[in-house]
Amino acid sequence: MTTTPRARLLAGVLLLAALLLGVAAPALAHSDLVGSTPRDGDAVLIGTDRLVLVFADDLLPGSEQVVVQDPAGADVVAGPASVTGETLEVRIDLTRSGRHLATYRVLSADGHAVVGELTFDVAGSGAVRSAVVPVATEPPGDGPLPPPVWWLVGAAVVSGVVLLVRQRVGRARDRPVVGQE
Repeated sequence: MTTTPRARLLAGVLLLAALLLGVAAPALAHSDLVGSTPRDGDAVLIGTDRLVLVFADDLLPGSEQVVVQDPAGADVVAGPASVTGETLEVRIDLTRSGRHLATYRVLSADGHAVVGELTFDVAGSGAVRSAVVPVATEPPGDGPLPPPVWWLVGAAVVSGVVLLVRQRVGRARDRPVVGQE
């Protein structure tokens, strides 16, 4: 069985479109924690009044769950969490020295759950308050393209291939067939 050049070309275009549109976008769909105050492992003073978590992408407000436990296991969250863009902030009431555990679950704007935890130590005196310090991330502009850009690039490539195929098919129709007059 032989295949026509047109069928082979169409199969190639469909394969290319599937590869471009189906592989790249899902891998880029997750957000991560990129900074926090206090940072994981930091030491802070009794009286520190808030936990701030900064993520790589915007969060869906109303989806946040944050628990901060003192060494005895008591929750020290002192009010509802608030979300602004990629930042989650919650008031805490630190009155006990020792290791505290903060656990969180949020939804990024694309609907994916981000779950994690961090610990920090609380001291009665002598500790230095921490500032928001980003976790090691890629410099701006060097990371992967966001999903909408991949879709646009894929659509442009597929459109270009379709135009090229139509142009070649049109040229083939315009050529005289040998033996016909």
